[in-house]
Amino acid sequence: MITDEEGKSLYMVSRGTNQFLQNRELFSFGPGEWRDGPEGQEVMDDAEGRWLSFCVKKFDLMILERKSIPQHLSGLECLETPASFVSVLNDLEDAGEVKIEVSHHTISQDAEWKNAKPLVFVADEVQVPRKPVAKEEKVPKKTKKPKKTPGITTKNFGSHLQIAKVKNSQILALAWRCRLDSSNDQGVKVITPVRPVMCLTQCMDLGETSVRMM
Repeated sequence: MITDEEGKSLYMVSRGTNQFLQNRELFSFGPGEWRDGPEGQEVMDDAEGRWLSFCVKKFDLMILERKSIPQHLSGLECLETPASFVSVLNDLEDAGEVKIEVSHHTISQDAEWKNAKPLVFVADEVQVPRKPVAKEEKVPKKTKKPKKTPGITTKNFGSHLQIAKVKNSQILALAWRCRLDSSNDQGVKVITPVRPVMCLTQCMDLGETSVRMM
């Protein structure tokens, strides 16, 4: 994947014959930070802000992490795999987990999930590469050496992109990596978000070519 310095465009480039399956997890947005309640709502008031709201619907994508999962759930097909929220709930119910809650959500009488209060992931600012110092330029002795810019990985690639552009992409879909926590109430498990990730909305067969994703 390649983006420009301002993070406004994103291309998937193939140097051979490659197939990318639908719902494949591509990248995340770095460590970022979480805001909830009134602070979360204030963040959401900025329509062009660098935020993603944890508000899940039945067919939204979710990735249940294997880490710390109970032994009797270790065989679930939805572990470490993008799946619809409703299918994750069904898998948990089939495995005997019938008391499920979702962080910052309530469920209505007609089985619809909705936010009880805002929970928002705020991505880091776009990382602009530092301009290298030319060989002929001398760095003053008293000047501190610039900190090394963290390397680009699948976990922080999204922090180099414009979030508003990502949200409007027809090829990318938001998914939430989540963990399954035990509640203080006996027998209750809570689905808690870890970080947002982006997945493909369709299968892609690429040869020696590139595809614009946003």
